[in-house]
Amino acid sequence: MPKVSILIPAYNRGYCLKDALDSVAAQTYQDFEVIVVDDGSSDETSQVVKSHPLDIQYIYQKNKGVAAARNAGMAKMTGEYLAFLDSDDMWLPKKLEIQLDFLNRHPEVDVLGTRCEVVGSSGESLGKYKPTGFFTADFEGLLKANFLITSTVMMRTRILKDVGYFSEEIRSGEDYEFFLRVTLKGRAGYIEDALTKYRISKDGETRDMLPFYQNGVRYYKKLYPLLSEDQMRLIREKQKECYWMLSQGYRQRGNFWGYLKNYFLSKTFNLSQFN
Repeated sequence: MPKVSILIPAYNRGYCLKDALDSVAAQTYQDFEVIVVDDGSSDETSQVVKSHPLDIQYIYQKNKGVAAARNAGMAKMTGEYLAFLDSDDMWLPKKLEIQLDFLNRHPEVDVLGTRCEVVGSSGESLGKYKPTGFFTADFEGLLKANFLITSTVMMRTRILKDVGYFSEEIRSGEDYEFFLRVTLKGRAGYIEDALTKYRISKDGETRDMLPFYQNGVRYYKKLYPLLSEDQMRLIREKQKECYWMLSQGYRQRGNFWGYLKNYFLSKTFNLSQFN
């Protein structure tokens, strides 16, 4: 049984998937299994997987979205630890080694993120990323600044029995919602070293953020039963922020009623209306 399960969802990423797989093959720690879930690709994704020298468990499914792809891989994993890697990102060679050493020294930590280096579509460095306003590696810290970038994360699989898997009805921000649940049930940690290269890929450079904030309004509500009074106040502020960002998005699109409705909610939002 491998120590680490590496999960890579892929959808039409034949142009960059080899870079991700090569970065896995170059790891100084090698006790792992690799699971690639092909979410209905119509390009050369399957050929890239089959031609790679790594021993890869390849799963193909009809296109259902990245949350469903990750869940399909998680259902097949056998490792004590789970490491996520998006198909357009890459790891530095000591990424797994350093994270495992940290988790061995900190048995109370269930989920561990790291800083990352942002690279362009051709691999050029755009600088190292650390979320603005990040102070604490916990639920409150995650609400203020997303420090758990998916491709940096390693987590103990034991926490999944309390957290569950990704919410497949969420098509944007599904990873953020998942890690919010994880940090409510378990302890988080953070490594300042940049151990992952986060690629601004050619199909992600013009990402529409409206669905992210639309989903945010809904999935923050789903967390209500799990929250303390102080956490509820934080969630309320995040929902107000979502309404504000939605108002600005609709304004830019010339959608007057969408702008007006969400601007009004951002100023008058009351938690009781969602109870």
